[in-house]
Amino acid sequence: MIPIQCLDAAPELTSDVSTGAWAKLLWHEQFTTPGQPGAEPTPGTAFAMAHDGDNLYVAVRCSVLAGKTQEQLARENVQIVLDPECSGEREGIFVCYTDGKASSAILEDQDGGKEAWPGEIESASRLQTGQYSMVLKVPLSQLIHRDNGLRRIQFNIARVSEHGMPENLLCYPPLEQTQFWLPRNVIGEAVFERPDLLEAFAWDVRRAGRGRIVRDSEEAVCRQGVTLTNFSTEDRDVDLRVALLQVRQPPSAQTEYRLGVGAGKSHIESIELPLPEGFNYGYIHASLHEPDTGRCVSENRLLVETEPLSWKQHFIKRGDGQGGYTCIAAQQQVLPQYEGRRIVPYGLATMDNGE
Repeated sequence: MIPIQCLDAAPELTSDVSTGAWAKLLWHEQFTTPGQPGAEPTPGTAFAMAHDGDNLYVAVRCSVLAGKTQEQLARENVQIVLDPECSGEREGIFVCYTDGKASSAILEDQDGGKEAWPGEIESASRLQTGQYSMVLKVPLSQLIHRDNGLRRIQFNIARVSEHGMPENLLCYPPLEQTQFWLPRNVIGEAVFERPDLLEAFAWDVRRAGRGRIVRDSEEAVCRQGVTLTNFSTEDRDVDLRVALLQVRQPPSAQTEYRLGVGAGKSHIESIELPLPEGFNYGYIHASLHEPDTGRCVSENRLLVETEPLSWKQHFIKRGDGQGGYTCIAAQQQVLPQYEGRRIVPYGLATMDNGE
């Protein structure tokens, strides 16, 4: 268990972790290869965690490993897994590269699926001769809040060398398994200092059922239910803001609601947003804000796609044993694109000859 240290003010998002607030943090260096928990830690990798009451920060610094080159260091990445629910069911995964780019997603244990992270993150990276450092910034409004009141979080951090094979991984804390990203391996635990600063974030906003695309002669709209949950011990008012987002485009529709939710209670709000012409897929960004300050206390992204699953006429060609075929009537179900990418299903079927 490690502390998530509390900073008096928001630190500069810089990749130079040798100066300022970053240099004063408590750094942890016990990185080992998965599957070798009893081995001595490999030197050259360290991380620190902090928060400022609004954001969670994870800083990592890496030195070139023995026997490795600068070119190999440049191909590395740092992968961070966060499980604020401490349930092993949904984890956020963040991949930070030496060129400053970063990706984020949610991994789900139940079906092995992946969905969009609830909002925007920020990162900074710095690649020098023999050294690499990075800082990840995650708003606390994007973390799922449960009974622990956001006082602790489970995590794992890995330094991934080229190819990403288990023998090329270094992780904290030590892992007995070599299958790194299984939820049971999210076993490190960190505790927030000054948890009283986090009470405002005792909210959760999620999808309430699957949205429906409704079309008439003039326009199409998306109807979506949104569930707001107040995890605090007092009744609270909150502003629900929703916006329709598409990749690399400004919001095409926005609306706002003032709502009151009782202590420990949930509220479902039905929203309706018009879809722009030519819409294929995008997100409803739902966020909760304090009425007085406008501060965001919870946010999430809900996927919207226009192509529903459907059965269409098809046929199967069956060999007749004489070099020809007989066509048998059938149906096929077309899978819609996921986030604009094609889905390629596969499966096995038993033929009438037993193969």
